[in-house]
Amino acid sequence: MDIMSDNDKIIHSTLRKHLEYYRDVFTAKTFKLFTWIIVAFIAVDEIRSIKFVWDIFLRTHAPFCLNSVYYFLAYSPLSIELLIAKTAGVVLSLVPERLEKLPVFLIIDDTLQPKFGQHFAGYQEFFDHCKRTGNNYLKGNNFVCIVLSVPIPFREEIRWLSLPVGLWLYTGTLTKLEIDRKLIEIVVGVLGENRKAIILCDSLYTKGTVLEAVKSHENLQIIAGVKV
Repeated sequence: MDIMSDNDKIIHSTLRKHLEYYRDVFTAKTFKLFTWIIVAFIAVDEIRSIKFVWDIFLRTHAPFCLNSVYYFLAYSPLSIELLIAKTAGVVLSLVPERLEKLPVFLIIDDTLQPKFGQHFAGYQEFFDHCKRTGNNYLKGNNFVCIVLSVPIPFREEIRWLSLPVGLWLYTGTLTKLEIDRKLIEIVVGVLGENRKAIILCDSLYTKGTVLEAVKSHENLQIIAGVKV
């Protein structure tokens, strides 16, 4: 019995059309799982956990079991680097040809995600300068993030659209600066050497491998201590 409404089918078909860009990152089976998970994230809006998304949406609509989702996320040999590069390519495709000479911005930072329980990859106790829980320390995960900000026409003006293209879980294997450089190199690889890019970041990142990345690309500049 097909329990999806006609409207659900149209939404799923439209999203799948856009997600086709990622097809060569996955196998046929894992691409199907990836598509359904993205649809579920959009439908649920609030992502508390995979089990939460399964109970609210996937259990009713998806043609696979919960263990398949866990196995896909834990063991699928997909390339995070390629996934980030594909997403950066999608964002850059939004820039019209007449605006391609304008610089794009690479915004780098890290963010903490509290976790209840200890059985998570990269689970540690981190200093929390934002004091989300009222405590100076937060137990959970730390993700290093990169956002790509591109110029797009808006009525008669030009505005910069900022979209996250990569998150990398900090586990201690690499330093945050080393992760930042990996993320920068992935996005610059998609940009090419002719398009100007400016890194925006806290002063914390203006050293080590991040500065080495800036020096190794003539089209790359950096502005630190950004407040707004």
